[in-house]
Amino acid sequence: MAYDRDLAARVRDAPASEPDLDERAMFGGLAFLLAGNMAVVARARELPPKG
Repeated sequence: MAYDRDLAARVRDAPASEPDLDERAMFGGLAFLLAGNMAVVARARELPPKG
């Protein structure tokens, strides 16, 4: 799984006090979920595909 580790570290630090923050490998990157809902996906310096 390739993802931008600097971006992941920044996202991880932002809501550090959020108890419902979870990380999962998704879409070829690292997804951050708040209360089970996807908030951010860190990928390898590229934009995710439009949906």
